[in-house]
Amino acid sequence: MKKIKILGMTLDTFMGIFISLVTVIAAWTSNQSGDYIQEANDLNRQSLNHLVNASNWWNYYQAHRLRVTLFENDIIDESGKDVFKILEEYDDKVSKNNTPIRQELLDTLKGEGVNTAKLDSYLTGLEKSSLKYKDGQEYARNAEKAQAKAADAAAVATDYATAYQVITLILVISMGLGGIAVILNIPGLAFGSILVGVAGILHLLLILFAPGIVGLTPLN
Repeated sequence: MKKIKILGMTLDTFMGIFISLVTVIAAWTSNQSGDYIQEANDLNRQSLNHLVNASNWWNYYQAHRLRVTLFENDIIDESGKDVFKILEEYDDKVSKNNTPIRQELLDTLKGEGVNTAKLDSYLTGLEKSSLKYKDGQEYARNAEKAQAKAADAAAVATDYATAYQVITLILVISMGLGGIAVILNIPGLAFGSILVGVAGILHLLLILFAPGIVGLTPLN
């Protein structure tokens, strides 16, 4: 191997430097892979937490949506009038920034033998439960969006972890071939080691500067 020279250096000297360089890069890519695995695990935990949170808020929504229905039935029973559609429209209008004119509804519900105090109480309960189930619906949807975002980010982190693992493996193979080539004095194997190592380094550069080319989602 000593008769072959690269960049003015004997092949074994060049291989010593090359293997050292590849070793450093492989250590870095291995560390990057570990970091992305940790990030993916953290994001998956966040995704699960958001999923549980969304489920809890949907349960909250269902409970208070049911209470609205019960209050509507109470109002219908007390008033003796089929005003379900009117109550549904009233429920739709109830919001933190827009409380419908309840007196107009109460006037519609009043009649002989109707307990106005009960109607007022039922209507108050309907309004409170209406606000609560609408809040629950909003929070549940926000939690679902957060869950989807965390899951997507976890998938991206996993892809990067896998990509760095592949590069690390390629560089380890390059180091192994180079070491054997130097020990056994096999120039052809040394050049094979260089080609494999360069391929790994080029792949790394693509991940760093043009991830889309290798099928990865560009990072912000």
